[in-house]
Amino acid sequence: GWKHDVFSLQDKDEIEKELYKIKASSIYNTKLFAVPFGTDNEINDDVIEIVLRCGFDSVLLNQMDVNRGGCYGRINLPNTSNKYVIEAYLSGLHYFIKTKKLLS
Repeated sequence: GWKHDVFSLQDKDEIEKELYKIKASSIYNTKLFAVPFGTDNEINDDVIEIVLRCGFDSVLLNQMDVNRGGCYGRINLPNTSNKYVIEAYLSGLHYFIKTKKLLS
């Protein structure tokens, strides 16, 4: 997002304006849209519909298990310079441990 606002709390017209601004920008040439703070309580079906209607082919959310058409999970990296932590995220080890309830 341009402003990184929580989309589910924004007016639909505001969301569309932001998305069209991104699409019109020569900086960004993508068909994917990664929703800022794209967790379940911050995204809803209306927002996903708007994103797809504004010309994006896919919506990237912060969950690995996504059961919505046109939506895919993405990996969020923590704000760290610890290469071992980053490798654990990129390799899927962190997600595996978390899903097995070995981490809280």
